[in-house]
Amino acid sequence: MRNTLILYPANILSHLIPSLGLAAHLKKDYDIYVLISDPKFEDIVRSQGFCPLIDPLDIAMGNEMTYLKKIGRRYALLDVIFAMVKNELYHERVSTLRCQFRHMAPVAILIDIFHNMECLVLSAVFPKAAIICLNPMLSTYKIDGLPTASERSWVTANSKTQKVRQKWHVHGRMSFSRNSLIHWVRNFQMGRLLKMNRLGKDNRISLNSIYTNLFDNVPELILAPLELELDPKVKLRNQHYLGLCINKSRTDIGIQGKFDEIFSKLKVKRNEGSKIVYCSFGTFYLDSDPSVVIFIKSIISAIAIIPGILEVIFSVKPHIMKTLQLQVDLPKNIHFFTHVPQLLVLENADLYITHGGLGSIKESIFYKVPMLVYPFDFRYDQNGNGLKVEHHKIGLRGVFNQDSSKEVAAKIEKILNNKTYKENISQFSDVVQHTYSDDVISDTIKTLIRQYEPI
Repeated sequence: MRNTLILYPANILSHLIPSLGLAAHLKKDYDIYVLISDPKFEDIVRSQGFCPLIDPLDIAMGNEMTYLKKIGRRYALLDVIFAMVKNELYHERVSTLRCQFRHMAPVAILIDIFHNMECLVLSAVFPKAAIICLNPMLSTYKIDGLPTASERSWVTANSKTQKVRQKWHVHGRMSFSRNSLIHWVRNFQMGRLLKMNRLGKDNRISLNSIYTNLFDNVPELILAPLELELDPKVKLRNQHYLGLCINKSRTDIGIQGKFDEIFSKLKVKRNEGSKIVYCSFGTFYLDSDPSVVIFIKSIISAIAIIPGILEVIFSVKPHIMKTLQLQVDLPKNIHFFTHVPQLLVLENADLYITHGGLGSIKESIFYKVPMLVYPFDFRYDQNGNGLKVEHHKIGLRGVFNQDSSKEVAAKIEKILNNKTYKENISQFSDVVQHTYSDDVISDTIKTLIRQYEPI
C-alpha cells in the first residue's frame, strides 16, 4: 500500500504551481492530495493529475476577523483579540478537519510558509504525520551582510532602518497601532499554542524571518536551487533546497484557441532567423493598473527601435490587453494573449521579460532563456529575485516605472547580442538540473519522514 502525502499550498497561484511541480516529482512514490480552501484552484489541481481536498472551514489560522464575520458575531478589535486569546479558530479548525479527514493517515504534510500557523492545527489533526514547511520562494530569513529576499540592493543589507522595518513587519514591534497590537497578540497566541502542541518539544518561533513567523526546527523545503542564492551561507540547518522542481509535462488551462496557429508561424519565423521575446508579468498586479499599461507601451516602443527581426509575445490580463489594443496601433510582430502555455513558449524563446516571480525565473532557467527582470511588487521577493538574476549574470533588471523606452531597448539589445548571458544561463541550468535529480528530491523527503518521531 502506497503512503499518502498532503500538500497545503497558499491561496496564491504563484505558490500553488510550484507546489504542484514538486508533487509531480514525488507522485511515483506517494498518493498525493492537495488541500485547498479556494474552489477556483480545484480545476488546476485536477488538471495536473492530483486530488484536491476542499477545506470545509476555508478560513486558515490567523484570520479570526473573517471567522467571526462568517459565524455572525461582532468583529471589533477587542472581539478579535478575545477570539485569538481563547484560540477559538484553532479549536474549530482542529475539530472540523479531524471530522472531515478522519479516514486519512498521511505520512507527511507539506505546509506553505504563508500557512505557517496551520502547522499547529495539522500536527494536532494528524499526530503521526511529519510536519514539513514548503517555501516556493528563496530563503526568507535575514542573514547579516546579505540583502533579504525583498531587497534590491547590497547597500541596505546591514541597514538599521531596514532591520527595524522587517522586524516590525513580522513581529509587530516599534509601534502602538492597531496592527501592531494584533501582531503582538498573535505572537502571544502562537507561543501558547506551541507549548500545548507536540511541535513545541523542539521548536521556538524564529525571530529573523522577514515575511511570516516560522518555527526554527520544523524542516523547510525550498523549491529552488541553493545556487540561485547570493551566497550559500544563507542556508540554515533545517532548510533543504530541492532545485527547480519544474513539471515540464504540466497541463495549462484557459489557453486561447488562436494561440496554436499563431505560435506555429512564429516558430517557423524563428527557424528562419527571427528572435522571440516573451513578456509576462504574473498575476499580482491589478487588471486596471495604468502604470502597467504605460510600461507595456514602453516595451512596444523599445521593440520598434531595435534593429533586426523580433517577434514579441505578451501574456497579460484581459483588461490590460483590451486597453492596449484600443490605445495602440499594434505592429504585426506584437502578439497579445491572456493565457499561454508558458513552458512551451519559453522552450522557443530568446529572451524573457518578466516581473521576477521565482516560478517564472526557475522556468526560464530550466529552458536556458536569459531574462530582463522588471519587478512589479516591491513588498515580497521580486526585487530580490531581480538582484539575484543580475548577480549571477543570467540577465539584467530595470525599474518598470522609471526606465525609458530607450533604456528598455538598450537592455534588450545587450542581452540578445551578448552571448555571455545565454552561455551563463545554459551552464547554470545544466548544473542545477544535474545537482537536483528526482532521486535527490525523493530521498530528501524520505529522510525527513524517517527522522520524524511521532509523539
